[in-house]
Amino acid sequence: MIAVPAPAVLPGQVSLHPAYPNFFFYHQGGPFFMAGPGDPEGFLYRGTQNPDGTRAGDQEQLIAKLAPTGANSIYLMAVRSHGGDGDATENPFVDNDPALGLDDAVLDQWEVWFDQMDAAGVTIFFFLYDDGASIWNSGDSVGAAESAFIHGLVDRFEHYRHLIWVVAEEYQERYTPARVSAIAAVIKAADDHHHPVAVHKLSGLDFAEFADDPALDQYAIQYNVATAQNIHDGLELAWDDAQRRYNLNMAEAAAWGTGATSRQKAWAAAMAGAYVMVYEMEIA
Repeated sequence: MIAVPAPAVLPGQVSLHPAYPNFFFYHQGGPFFMAGPGDPEGFLYRGTQNPDGTRAGDQEQLIAKLAPTGANSIYLMAVRSHGGDGDATENPFVDNDPALGLDDAVLDQWEVWFDQMDAAGVTIFFFLYDDGASIWNSGDSVGAAESAFIHGLVDRFEHYRHLIWVVAEEYQERYTPARVSAIAAVIKAADDHHHPVAVHKLSGLDFAEFADDPALDQYAIQYNVATAQNIHDGLELAWDDAQRRYNLNMAEAAAWGTGATSRQKAWAAAMAGAYVMVYEMEIA
């Protein structure tokens, strides 16, 4: 039997730059700078749940509002139940029961929304787990059920060009560094198109536990400081620590502000070498 090689990175896909892993670029194209809203985290679960598990919400209106603005990212979670910030229905399983596996009707609806995002150049910053969310208590390893969940999501959505996988938000609430690395490795192995993989932490700048992890490409930073200068100074330290091994995303900063304050903080992060996602920018 002749082995069939896995498909390569897609033309125009948001990808890690092979020579400069501290940056993303469009594969076979130019540079990519990610800047957009960091909310709503519960995007996938807005609206009333229908009997088949899908949602009657305003997701398409939010995408239509975001698309023409030039913002090129959106921040959302697959699992917000089981200890996360969502209720018991905020997961993609049949009857919201992980034992029953992924619900095709729910994933079909997500695909409609993701088609619209991808066509508009909006990168799906796709968390597996919200902060505190944990379904499988498998210690430092990834068990069969969790592996099936990860493969199901990756196999379904890996064809999108504008997609970054994120293991968990505020991972320390429920996972060890070894477990995060194991999950990231499963994502990498499952993804035929080599999409970037990130992880998010509690507030701080230290990424030492993952600095040399080949499965993690981005540090999604939470840094709760008051001013644009504070943000810039902190991210410069994080940039120096990264030593071009991974890139930085100023993914969450409390009390970000609006108007000139928001603009100055975004530029402060960008000029320190970080991408920008604005916490509590809800689109609506």
